[in-house]
Amino acid sequence: MLTVSNLKVVKSGKTVLDGIAFSAHPGDRIILSGESGCGKSTLIRSLIFFECFSSGEIRYQNEIISSQNIHEYRRHCVYVGQKPPMYDGTVRAYINLPYSFKNNCCDQPSGDRIREALSRFDLSRSILSQPYSTLSGGEQQRVTLIQGLLLDRPILLLDEVTSSLDPGNVNRVVDTILEDKKRIVIAVTHQERWQQSGIRSFEIREGRLMQKESP
Repeated sequence: MLTVSNLKVVKSGKTVLDGIAFSAHPGDRIILSGESGCGKSTLIRSLIFFECFSSGEIRYQNEIISSQNIHEYRRHCVYVGQKPPMYDGTVRAYINLPYSFKNNCCDQPSGDRIREALSRFDLSRSILSQPYSTLSGGEQQRVTLIQGLLLDRPILLLDEVTSSLDPGNVNRVVDTILEDKKRIVIAVTHQERWQQSGIRSFEIREGRLMQKESP
């Protein structure tokens, strides 16, 4: 279980988030929305400690996350942002990049798993040999999502990952992500396609987290 308690973020003397509190169990899907600049990205980046918070705590599996165990905690998380990163190499090398690190070297996915993931996201197998830098922005985003999903970690943190995709690919991506009932998914999005039965939806207003009624 992931538990956030009384999280507060202050930037340049301004309180961006205050009193943020929620919990998530395996299989929970949580959607975050709100006006531009309200702190959605700050919150989701705080969950993986890419942003510093002023007070409050984050617990995972009943253990408070601190500087002593943050690296172990991050091994349970995948974060995918709105803009795909730059990379100089082939798509295959990019997908396999996380497995060049010691902690992931034993978990490298098979070729069949990679090809199946490409098919789910409407990408040709031939893309693996192409330079990643030559792909369109939407293709890079789907490849980045494939990279993250193949890591098969229990917490998936997504920041507007479908905003640059056409409707058909939004449907493919959302369906693939939400069909997994084991992992925790927390996504920043404004797109209605994410609004499905069983999903907990929150809006950030004036730094506070407000739960919305399920559809």
